[in-house]
Amino acid sequence: MKIKEVISKDLRLPFSFIKGNVKARDKKAQKMYEFFHSELNKNSKGKICTVDSFKKAIENTLFPFKVNYDIVKNQNNKGVVASFGVKCGAEYLKDSALIMVKKYQFAFRINQKNEIPAKYSILHETSHLIDKLFHPKMILFRIPKKSTQENNDVLDIRDTLYGFLLRDLNSNISKKEIKSTIERLLDRIPLEERSNILQSFRYAIMSEIKAYNNEMCSILKDELSFSNIKTAIKLKMFLVQNCKFDYKLKLMNKYLKETIQKERTLNQKRNY
Repeated sequence: MKIKEVISKDLRLPFSFIKGNVKARDKKAQKMYEFFHSELNKNSKGKICTVDSFKKAIENTLFPFKVNYDIVKNQNNKGVVASFGVKCGAEYLKDSALIMVKKYQFAFRINQKNEIPAKYSILHETSHLIDKLFHPKMILFRIPKKSTQENNDVLDIRDTLYGFLLRDLNSNISKKEIKSTIERLLDRIPLEERSNILQSFRYAIMSEIKAYNNEMCSILKDELSFSNIKTAIKLKMFLVQNCKFDYKLKLMNKYLKETIQKERTLNQKRNY
């Protein structure tokens, strides 16, 4: 059985617009982010923006292109979820392969006035969205396997490792513990699938670093006040003490290089 994740057709920009090397795409993505920031600020006040101003900023930023999206309220009515590339789902192909069409989704709280009190979180998440639009390969993930159970095992390990690297950030974990946890989980992933998983995590960490940097710069760019400086410093300390993304990226690069070398050595032995 094969599990393959592809990008929703409703979550793409024309190749003619995004084409170029990584550096060129990064430059275009950053320019689009800065334009979105300025568009959002046109109808925002301080740290607050409305859902309507968010929609307008997204549409103005992507014009003349259209990325299909939807914004719906949560069941508890305390927040909303923005889904980009909403026309997607999962289907089985003739060769028994499961296709999972990827979309990008994020949630944010709203108050009784339909306002978003955390504008900078919106900027952070939109930075990720723009990153994915200009680097679509970042959200591709493929696992060729022999059985459904093996697929599920790899996916479970991948999800656990993803959570450890990018979601479980409430405590200050030592570099030694980070390294040992990653190596323990990687040892459970078959060699032939390890490089693909490491590459996807590498992309995710790079995008996270960029999104946090954009968030901090936007805070200070809006107003160089004591409150904003304090917020930016707290965010920086959180990144250094809890996230340690630079160290995690260094490890991903190291393990990816080692995995590719092991794969090459194994292939050479098979050819003899």
